[in-house]
Amino acid sequence: MPAVGAAIGALWSGTAFGGGLLGGAASFMFKTAVSVGLSKVAQKLQKPTQSGGVRTSVTVAGESTSQTTIFGRYCTGGAAICPPYVFDFKGDMDSEYLVYVIALADTRIQGVESMIVDGRQCSIAERQRVPGQAGYIAEDNYGRRVVDEDGKLDGYVFVRIFDGTQIAADPKLVEMFGTHPSRPWDSSMIMTGVAYAVVTFKFRQEKFTGLPDCKFTVLGMRMAGTRSTAIVYRENPVDMVWNILKGIPLPGGSGTWGLNVPAEAVSLPVWRAAANVCDELTNGNKRYRAGIEFSFEDEPLEVIDEILKSCGGQIAECGGVYNISVGAPLVTSASITDDDVLISDDREFIVSEGLAKIFNGVTASYPDPDRLWEEREAVPYKKAEWIAQDDGRELLADLKLSAVPYPEQVRRLIREYAADNRRQRRHIITVGPWALSLMPLQTIGWTSVENGYISKLFEITSMIISPDSLNVTLALRERDPADYDYDAVSDGVLPSTPSVRPNPSAVSGVRGWSVQGTSIKDSSGKARRPALRLSWSSGAPYSSISYEVRLVSNLTVVMNGSVPDVSTSNAIIASSILPDTEYEVRALAKIQGRDSTWSDWAYAKTPAVFIGEDDFEDGVRGLFEDAGMKAIEYMSTLPMTGNTIGRMVYLTTDNKLYRWTGTAWVNFVQDNLQGALDETAFAQGISIPRVVTALPTSGNTIGRLVVLSSDSKLYRWTGTAWTAAVSASDVTGQITATQITDNAITTPKLASGSITTDKLGANSVVAGKVAAGAIGVDQLAAGSVVASKMAITDFTNLVPDDQIQDASSWTGVAPAHISHLPNPALPALQSKGCFRVEAAGATATVIVSKPSSAKAGEEYFYSGQVFSAGAAEIRIVLQFLNRDGGLVAASTATNGAQTGWRTLSGSLLAPSGTTQVRMYFNIPPSSYGGDYSFMGTPIIRIKGRGELIVDGSISGDKITANTITGGLMAAAGIITGAAQINDAVITNAKIANATISGAKIANLTVDTINIKDRAITDHIIDEVATKNLVRGATGAIAHEMVFTLSQEAAIIFGGYFEVRKNNTSATLVSWVTIDGVELSRSRDTIQSSNVRSLDFMRTARLSAGTHRIRVMYTSIDGTTGVPPNTTPVNANFYIDNINMFVFRSYK
Repeated sequence: MPAVGAAIGALWSGTAFGGGLLGGAASFMFKTAVSVGLSKVAQKLQKPTQSGGVRTSVTVAGESTSQTTIFGRYCTGGAAICPPYVFDFKGDMDSEYLVYVIALADTRIQGVESMIVDGRQCSIAERQRVPGQAGYIAEDNYGRRVVDEDGKLDGYVFVRIFDGTQIAADPKLVEMFGTHPSRPWDSSMIMTGVAYAVVTFKFRQEKFTGLPDCKFTVLGMRMAGTRSTAIVYRENPVDMVWNILKGIPLPGGSGTWGLNVPAEAVSLPVWRAAANVCDELTNGNKRYRAGIEFSFEDEPLEVIDEILKSCGGQIAECGGVYNISVGAPLVTSASITDDDVLISDDREFIVSEGLAKIFNGVTASYPDPDRLWEEREAVPYKKAEWIAQDDGRELLADLKLSAVPYPEQVRRLIREYAADNRRQRRHIITVGPWALSLMPLQTIGWTSVENGYISKLFEITSMIISPDSLNVTLALRERDPADYDYDAVSDGVLPSTPSVRPNPSAVSGVRGWSVQGTSIKDSSGKARRPALRLSWSSGAPYSSISYEVRLVSNLTVVMNGSVPDVSTSNAIIASSILPDTEYEVRALAKIQGRDSTWSDWAYAKTPAVFIGEDDFEDGVRGLFEDAGMKAIEYMSTLPMTGNTIGRMVYLTTDNKLYRWTGTAWVNFVQDNLQGALDETAFAQGISIPRVVTALPTSGNTIGRLVVLSSDSKLYRWTGTAWTAAVSASDVTGQITATQITDNAITTPKLASGSITTDKLGANSVVAGKVAAGAIGVDQLAAGSVVASKMAITDFTNLVPDDQIQDASSWTGVAPAHISHLPNPALPALQSKGCFRVEAAGATATVIVSKPSSAKAGEEYFYSGQVFSAGAAEIRIVLQFLNRDGGLVAASTATNGAQTGWRTLSGSLLAPSGTTQVRMYFNIPPSSYGGDYSFMGTPIIRIKGRGELIVDGSISGDKITANTITGGLMAAAGIITGAAQINDAVITNAKIANATISGAKIANLTVDTINIKDRAITDHIIDEVATKNLVRGATGAIAHEMVFTLSQEAAIIFGGYFEVRKNNTSATLVSWVTIDGVELSRSRDTIQSSNVRSLDFMRTARLSAGTHRIRVMYTSIDGTTGVPPNTTPVNANFYIDNINMFVFRSYK
């Protein structure tokens, strides 16, 4: 290779360098002919390199610490600005808190993404909590919270970040340590241009075993870029190298660090293209990113070398201009053939560099954020076919990618490096002066018959220009863009990531854990209170034991606490423990510096130790008597001695409650009800109805009312006899129009022929008052109906499936939130079927009918019924279409987002071009109102079109002018051209019997004279029910009565029931409702085996219809409203002897 050797001494040359310069910063020449065109992986292996882990893995300290900065995303331990401070929150200097002040970079940064504290990955709260905010604690004044994955450090580590742009000292440091005796932190300590963190630790021995260690994941220096001058955070490796070439200002304005090349020495179009390659998305991530921490004492070329490894990059200088290449080879800058190669100069061809420079696989180490930024080995990339080509020897290149903290990018890079290394063909050729415009790292295409090439790509690794002939000697290296194609299978192979969290063995459960029900006894040995005994093994090394107590019945935790002294091996808890109750208790043992897990739940039932006589001074009876109350005694016989007025006894033989009046025992309920209904309870003139088994024969007065229990009818004494009828004379002239409810007089109430012409006001019989088919030929006077008095309309419904029975006749019903209901139970719905639509968020509802034929110029009426339970905006749209199905015109009716049933309608004139018409129901996106809707009764019809004579039935030539006269007409039923119906034409004889119903009579039309004597009757009901019920855990209704009023009435209702508890005491809440409205409530504590009697009586005025009276109860207490029908706490209530009655009186 003499030609190559001579060329080395030429005047000037250009050489590519990747991952470092092949020589000094000013001279770029071949070191030896053999080094020409080394592969990228060979270049990387020739350079000394730092480890693949983070540079500053611990926080360093001392005045000699080098100034550093961070490019991209990287982890650093930082440098301590001063020794740690200690203080106590209350100022007594008990050293409860520890403060670090750590420099992160000696330049401005974007921020801090996360932290690592004592080997725990931690997130930083988005913002600092302030007083009044939920969860605020006093330590929040020290910064944002630092929280690890399991929350162990939450509330114990706080951080304040300063990104280097600060213009004042940290006020909290000045406040706390401004007067520190040896290291005061005063207001002059601003440190503009230095990014630093202030970390505060709240000391707890179980949290921190020594001085905490912390590292920071930093989003590094903000800088300008090749494509934008904006000073922003960047991860693009080309932008990083470009900034080092230009030079980075040193802290404090003391100069710059870098190569300080002039701006014109960088060909920006080439660099911008390379930066774009780095930002290409590959499997959702940018192709090449970099992150690195370096010192301003490092050599710039070494830093450039580390950054270029992250993108497979190379840079070259030729003629004072820097070129760059990353990833795949650039677009060809020239194409040559064998004729372009000068044969007068020596040529060199290297097929392979030998096993020393060839590899069949590559592995790499890199800093892995998932392993707390520790150095990690990538899964090696190798191919069996390459190993076979190398005589079965596995030849792996080992790279250190310390600037690539992205595992998927590392995997992609080692595949690209390995494939590029297998391209071993190298050429040194000389071409003419035409190649003077070429530069190192550009690509040429070579078609060579001699070598068998067809447009084969070669990269110019160096070039030397002869000063005599200006011929150019090129060193070429084989390249192939396919080596850089994304490989989904290979590039997805990443090392597994086991947890890196510290995991000291946890304390599992509590040794010897058990729970027993017990009691606390008094000095006499009598059990007075229920309790639980907690036990564990003696000698356990626990610092404390915490416990939780829950009810077995509903698993509710009702108590928790801790035992600080575990040496006793047991503890008794009695506070809030109930008697005869099943509990479960679990425990958590604490050992300093170790996590703990709860024990299993241990079962125990407390003994039935209730509050008794000994718990009250003078006993329970004395307690009641002191409060002026009388206790209810259970006895089998009524006592005749020792009685006091008001003494209450529940007689077990008849299950009734009795009270001593002073002279005798009386039934308490009967005595209380006696006289409750007197004349004053009713309006003047109304007597009290009494229930009798036979009509009284004596003691009767005129107007006396009784209810005969045998037929449940109301009888009145006339003075001579009992009658259940109301005399017509008592009604005649008394019922006015205002006393008859609208629509109250129906067809059965009118006697046949009772409504005559003189009973109807002028023009009172209108179309709406005449039933369909009621007026026949016999009811019309001859010549009374003429054309001008008739309205003929076409009621044909143009909706093909107007009853919504066939879902296939509609489109848009497929979505899951739409249901087709062919026969819903919806009384208000007029069509047989309908559509039900559930709330569907951002999904629109569009249900479209099949189109029908339509005619331009006709006006069309449309309507439909809609229902919204949640204020959905429902629309009905009429659409006219042309013959191609295109929209011609449309009209929309909306319910205005109102709830309930609505009938929507509208009309529209069909414009020119109309051939079809259709309708659709619509709910716009996000207009569902949060609940369901119904849509039905679709109608489309031609508005106002009808014909007196069907087409073709009578033609004009069949009728002679003036030939149809009265003599040619039938005697009855003929409609003439005269006025429609003359006054007084419709007489009594023209109306069929039972034709006029309530709906056919206008309001206030029927007067007292129109009602037949004794047509309106009255009656009263009385219902009495007795039930013995045992209510379990599912019901809350003790009893209910249902009755129907035919008209508005005043009612009196009441009742009595007894409640008993079979074993334990509990609180009962009972209440009475009518039609769901609560009227009264009682809250009573009932002791074991005791009984409580409750009674009620109320009056009310109710409208016509069905009504329901209920007695409700529950053992869940409440103060207002009707308690929910939920499961009672105790299921052992007995509801006995329920007696209820209802009296009613009509107007």
